Amino acid sequence: MKNLKCLIVDDEIPAIRLLESYVKKVSFLELVGSTSNPIDAIGIIEKNRWI
Repeated sequence: MKNLKCLIVDDEIPAIRLLESYVKKVSFLELVGSTSNPIDAIGIIEKNRWI
């Protein structure tokens, strides 16, 4: 199975950390980044070209 790439965007840092820990436990998920800023998220998406 091909890994699903995911990006975490949330305005609360504790929520980001919790979601990161969940993603690490799922073998078919690949975390490409996490941020609390939606503008930064757009940059991550453009940089990775996985949309």
